[in-house]
Amino acid sequence: MIFMLLLVNSDLSQQSLNIMTAVAVGSQMVMAIQALGAIRQLKVHWVEPVASVLELLKLINFDFDIVNLNCFYPSDYPVVKFVFQLLAYPFCVAVLGITWAILYFAKRPVRFDSMFNSNGAILFALFITLTLTVLLPFQCEGNPNGTTSMVTHPGIICYASAQHVEMVALTLLGVLAYPVTIITWIGWTTLKYPSRISTGKGLQLVQRYRFLFNRFHPHAYY
Repeated sequence: MIFMLLLVNSDLSQQSLNIMTAVAVGSQMVMAIQALGAIRQLKVHWVEPVASVLELLKLINFDFDIVNLNCFYPSDYPVVKFVFQLLAYPFCVAVLGITWAILYFAKRPVRFDSMFNSNGAILFALFITLTLTVLLPFQCEGNPNGTTSMVTHPGIICYASAQHVEMVALTLLGVLAYPVTIITWIGWTTLKYPSRISTGKGLQLVQRYRFLFNRFHPHAYY
């Protein structure tokens, strides 16, 4: 995390071509992994070695089935697992804050604009996964008896069990907290960019939103 914080906020003009290539490849790999996580949810019978690769991506896509959450909570309650999934991003922010504190006490303080930029980079990297995660309770499939069950938890009847009602309530909060808020924030920032860049805080804006405006250009969206 410390390496990422320093690298994301470093001066691109002073970085070697090898480092820049590694960063570019790494960012594309993160997006590809999230895309594979979405593909893994399709009703397709995957063959080896694709099946094994997709299985390894569970943790990266916030699928904590491969982690024994009973160490943190004594009951295997699906709602609790869903809460853990929704709190994955706040956990990353907490780790980022701890990293900032470590750098501060190590006499290498990081400015707020740099921290903001790092947080934005993490948020963009996890956007697809966060969106898919908050919508999990709406992914239901039919049963022979006419009811529908959650794809991730077949034992939970959709819209008829107390557990599913709780998860839907959490989903509504998650949708407002993640996809809606992120898209609104980015859209508003983009619309206000021309007017803000012409003010005395233009340089600060560029530094704070490097994760957004240094990545996308009119001729390319990647």
